[in-house]
Amino acid sequence: MTSPSYPLSFEQESLWIAEQFARRPSPFLEAWAQRIEGPLDRSALRRALTDFVARHAALRTRFLLEDSGSVQRIDPDAVVEMEVLPWPGGDIEATLRKAASRSLPLTRAPFRITLYELSPLDHVLLIQLHHVVVDDVALAVLTEELGALYRAAITGDAADLPAPTMDPGRYALAQRSAGVDPQALDYWTAYLKDVAPLPNLPPYQRPLPAQRGTGCDMVSMVLPAETGRAIRRLARAQRTTTHVVLTTALAMTFSATVAVEDVILGIPTSRRRGPDTDQLFGCLSDLLPLRLRVPATTSFVEVCGATKAGVLAMLRHRYTPYAAISSAAISARAILSGDNLARVVLVIDEDPGELRMPGLRCRRVYVGAAAPKFDWCQYVVASGDEYLVRADYATSCFTPEEAHGMLAQWAAVVSAVIADTTVSPDGLRSRPGVRLTKP
Repeated sequence: MTSPSYPLSFEQESLWIAEQFARRPSPFLEAWAQRIEGPLDRSALRRALTDFVARHAALRTRFLLEDSGSVQRIDPDAVVEMEVLPWPGGDIEATLRKAASRSLPLTRAPFRITLYELSPLDHVLLIQLHHVVVDDVALAVLTEELGALYRAAITGDAADLPAPTMDPGRYALAQRSAGVDPQALDYWTAYLKDVAPLPNLPPYQRPLPAQRGTGCDMVSMVLPAETGRAIRRLARAQRTTTHVVLTTALAMTFSATVAVEDVILGIPTSRRRGPDTDQLFGCLSDLLPLRLRVPATTSFVEVCGATKAGVLAMLRHRYTPYAAISSAAISARAILSGDNLARVVLVIDEDPGELRMPGLRCRRVYVGAAAPKFDWCQYVVASGDEYLVRADYATSCFTPEEAHGMLAQWAAVVSAVIADTTVSPDGLRSRPGVRLTKP
């Protein structure tokens, strides 16, 4: 049977083009890993994974360069190879990061599955994926459906899952048919007029490399439940969202620590709309620039209001692809490459939930990026009342101590604005943990 061919979506095209020029390891490799304790049925797991791939065309897609240009071909059959290996030893996160940095040839398959055995009752499942077929929503779909499919494989019952109503190929066709709104292009051109890359990064002013290297590391922390509840109260009091509060705190961190008052943050934005795409496994998100002006004497309340307005405007124009933005505005070209304007990215998300497999205890293992997409990519994930915070950072731009310092500064600013919503960046500089000096 001939594999049907489709154009790439705007989101896929940007990633596919960037992949052709990326150094190795690719910065577009994603990892989803689970520590699984208990009597795992490997045959049932293999069946569940095969059924999942059969459900979702993105995982049966090959990306090719043909005479007509770049295309995606969706194979009709689900072929799943699950490599089973003994645990090679070492720190789990470091070992998985090394394994997840292996090249994924998109002409063959956009994913790889490895099951490591630490003991007969202790396994680690690593699924390596290319960003061209996955976003954060897709990973939540994987978490939910794999558990249901494993349960069905164990019991012999059919999994209670609705059939997908859309696939990435038809999504790309519909998107290409709709085209790009010229008024939205005009908005982005005006929005980015005279914008400049961030001249410096926390935790203190220092020389930065002209080009980001390939080295990457990760730093993490937890905002405790008490702080999490206070953030939600603050958001309600300001008639906004926790996303806006946490984003404002990061922008104020720049103004307070390195005197940057025109802050560009990359914000991942979903283009899912309606039941056809809500549960679609694929990459339906893109990075858009949020520009915030944070004068040193402006209060948190004022910046928070401006952030709210900026986020709403960005969402109204979120269907404009990066490629179109960069073509329409010369100053926006660096956004696409990620080397200049999109130096710092903030991802704020809800808890994707736990993988639930009968008779087993599953725990997500967060794996640091194989290579940096940006100088600093910070994830803030709500988990109950707590916030789990981690950041992938370019080692060419941060030492481990500087990375810990930047995350601690942001947390200190969050605490400060909770305590006093009238505080300004000038006022923040005297707060404990905000102003750090270079050793």
